[in-house]
Amino acid sequence: MSYSRITTFSLALILAFSFLPFAAYAADVEASIDESSLTTSSKKPTISGETNATTSVYVVVRSEAGKIVYKKIAKVKDGEWKAKMTRTLKRGDYEVSVYESKKSKDALDEETLTLTTKSKAKTAGKSSASLSVTSVPLLFGGNAKLGSSIPVAYVKLVNTTNATTSIEGFTLRQNGSAATDIITTFATNDDKGGSRTVVPSVFKKGEVYVPLAAELAPGQMRIFTLKAALNAASYTALGKTLVLDVVSVDTSAKLVGTLPLRGTVWTLAF
Repeated sequence: MSYSRITTFSLALILAFSFLPFAAYAADVEASIDESSLTTSSKKPTISGETNATTSVYVVVRSEAGKIVYKKIAKVKDGEWKAKMTRTLKRGDYEVSVYESKKSKDALDEETLTLTTKSKAKTAGKSSASLSVTSVPLLFGGNAKLGSSIPVAYVKLVNTTNATTSIEGFTLRQNGSAATDIITTFATNDDKGGSRTVVPSVFKKGEVYVPLAAELAPGQMRIFTLKAALNAASYTALGKTLVLDVVSVDTSAKLVGTLPLRGTVWTLAF
């Protein structure tokens, strides 16, 4: 076979393979919804998840009656997506669907979003229960490594009356020099092994609400631990500080104690 024929044959093979469907090489797009973002007391929740899509996914929220109450093209960054509601939703359940694009008919993932009731501060005087609130001096601060999870508050609550009361969450305020987007999620638990939650970090004007569900029986004491997970790639935050004060406790009981509870100083480092 002559050189010219070999060259022609090779070129034909290259052209044949170049016209194979792109789908034969591309991986199927997948997406999921974070369970931690599906239960919240916020009327304008932020839903988040993961995907291997390169640019965006299409998020649709429907009421129990099937009516679309929210839709958005959510941008993808480092394999993660977020969709923050721009309208106020009523308490109840909603269906969240994630699609590859607006034109997609089949959802990549579908989950139920539950908006729970949040106790209002103004109702605190209507309960016969009373809670003593103090900080537990177990934190000493220091250097906080990017990508790690650090305790930011230990809150001691004691039910000092004969009525059972509930705790719905805590509000924290960042008084350090670091930007609030250094924190990706908050986690809670208590010394009884309960009140475990992991929620996305959604700050508004320097404050973030961290929901949980707990009940204190008459005379019961609990110590709640609040932890913050730090972004591993926020190098511009190095040397800056996190100081998260507990500014309020979401409960219907009367609070006895001095707020805010001063946070520990953490300096961000490698």
